[in-house]
Amino acid sequence: MATNEPVNGNFSVIHTIFDRLFRGDFRHCDFSTHHNGRSRLALKKRERLLEDRNRELRGEKLALEQAHEDLKTNQSELHRLSLVAKHASDSIILSNAESQIIWVNDAFSKLTGFSFKEAVGATAGDIFNGPETNFGVVESINEHIQRGEEYYTEILNYTKSGEKIWVEVNVVPILNDNGSLDLIVGSSETLHMSRLVNTSLLKRS
Repeated sequence: MATNEPVNGNFSVIHTIFDRLFRGDFRHCDFSTHHNGRSRLALKKRERLLEDRNRELRGEKLALEQAHEDLKTNQSELHRLSLVAKHASDSIILSNAESQIIWVNDAFSKLTGFSFKEAVGATAGDIFNGPETNFGVVESINEHIQRGEEYYTEILNYTKSGEKIWVEVNVVPILNDNGSLDLIVGSSETLHMSRLVNTSLLKRS
């Protein structure tokens, strides 16, 4: 037997393998190549999904930061408004949709004699109305409130001590997003004597 001949006749197989290597024919690796390609596609898809989710999270973060800034701004504005209302010279009353008083300023107490604690939970009618109050005017005020319309009028009210006072009243209903009554803002100031005289003259004429 010749010593240079491959054992078991494998020379043709070895020749074929080397021939493929030299010609760059690597079809025997096709499976692993396709498999790696699918893995890369899947990886890229996951990366795109992660990028999309990161963009969404960044957008949500920016929206939350903006909402937080808006809230701080609104709180600051509300604080300033509350200070203005508290120290306003006009009597100011805030009532809920059931017309129950939820807040009054210092001028209210000076005008009526009722403290904050005495006023909260009552209605304006409970506090102001008396024997000579024009209930036609009271009814007109309530009708405008129910329609969500601002209303201005003059009316005779009573203080805690029973003293009669003529006041200018401005009532502003605040509606919520559904169009329902949410809050009633009422402001009033005492009429000056000259206005009272003019009013009496007009009624007599």
